[in-house]
Amino acid sequence: MSAFQGSVPESPRPVFHFTAPQFWINDPNGLIYYKGEYHLFYQHNPFGNEWGHMTWGHAKSKDLVQWTHLPVAIPEQKDHMIFSGCVVHDQKNSSSLGSASRGPLVALYTAHREGHQAQHIAYSTDDGLHWNLFKNNPVLDLKKQDFRDPNVFWHEPTARWIMAVVLPKEFKVQFYASKNLIKWDLLSDFGGHPSFKEIWECPALFSLPVKNQKDKTKWVLLISTNREFSSMRYFTGDFDGTSFRCDHALDQVNRVDAGKDFYAAIPFYQSPDQKKILLGWMNNWAYANQNPTESWKGMMTTARELGIQRESDGSYRLLQAPVESLQAIRKKEREYHADQGTKFDTWEIQTSPAMEWQISLDSHKGVVLDFDFGKKAKLLVTWDATRRQLCLDRTSKSLAFHQAYPSIECTGVSPGHNLTLQILIDRYSLEIFADQGKAALTSVFFAPGALQKFRINGKQFQAKATLWDLDPLAP
Repeated sequence: MSAFQGSVPESPRPVFHFTAPQFWINDPNGLIYYKGEYHLFYQHNPFGNEWGHMTWGHAKSKDLVQWTHLPVAIPEQKDHMIFSGCVVHDQKNSSSLGSASRGPLVALYTAHREGHQAQHIAYSTDDGLHWNLFKNNPVLDLKKQDFRDPNVFWHEPTARWIMAVVLPKEFKVQFYASKNLIKWDLLSDFGGHPSFKEIWECPALFSLPVKNQKDKTKWVLLISTNREFSSMRYFTGDFDGTSFRCDHALDQVNRVDAGKDFYAAIPFYQSPDQKKILLGWMNNWAYANQNPTESWKGMMTTARELGIQRESDGSYRLLQAPVESLQAIRKKEREYHADQGTKFDTWEIQTSPAMEWQISLDSHKGVVLDFDFGKKAKLLVTWDATRRQLCLDRTSKSLAFHQAYPSIECTGVSPGHNLTLQILIDRYSLEIFADQGKAALTSVFFAPGALQKFRINGKQFQAKATLWDLDPLAP
């Protein structure tokens, strides 16, 4: 079976967000930094623009902005699709799938067929270009209908591989250990709280150094959840090599991103300088198949560097910010100011499909930022300083390509009258980072054109804005 080669109208592409060469993508898989390059594998349908025929696509990048497409890595098999998973570098050849001098790349993924999911492996000895299926698959099989999305890392204190994998409809993560990536032993379960009602998917467990606390680290467990709409939550706690102990109530909901279009994000394995860099799918299962693009469907978020900070109440807050390499594609810087007690005039924006805004606001009541894309298509970003809330309003009728799309999504921000926003606008997407990285709001949108006007409304505020066009191809 070969990829569809019929005539499909080409939809304009995002400027700096990743899309497949053609057709459908969803979850990022197998994220790994290897030999100076970031490798992205991803859920892909090479035959059409809706979910199906799950296969691992493959691309690589030196900067997480410009990507080189590579051949399909692991294609759909006759008796199963290739669902989500991870890739690790087996440097010491613990699996015996490589050689003593050349440890293989090993992919661990869920093989899915109707009524059954199990964990399989594939391996590459040529830097990820070609993949061989392990002849003794599966390596972990509970004979269950729903058991998926393995995420694996090397745990140095216990000198073994640790796998986090989910029982989606039981709302649990299971942890397994292995010395060789092939034989896996159950260590513990986490989750199962009676308040959980949403399917769990795509786990990732990792540690982060706590900001401004020397030699202090905290473990973070990410989970993607899906019921009425797609979302991600995180738990903070400690991991001793056997079990994860959460340091807050299990029914406390900490959302990774308060927007409706951030899902299945996992960090890159072996990122340089021990950074944790997160990449997610920018879409929502409620309307993913209906995104109004022709030759491709679905895109990845901006890559984000993660941190963690201890709050005054003793809790821990996940921090995230766009990777620094994005700054290299800034072009045409300009600045805008507003004085106390005045109101910005409408700005006529020189048309550009991709922009970055840095906006500093000072107000005791708050402001409304109005992004106008023409033909009554607009997005509103509202900061209510009194309620300590930041909201994204996408209820404009001109943007409603699906009945589940219109919404107002909000997130809490710290008290005070100062707020700094970093806003990334690309063709079809908006990502907001606020409150020194403590808050994020992500949304897709399908407007008739590029941003045309910007307004800021409020009373007795001060503001400063710096704006750049973003273009990875411009000199």
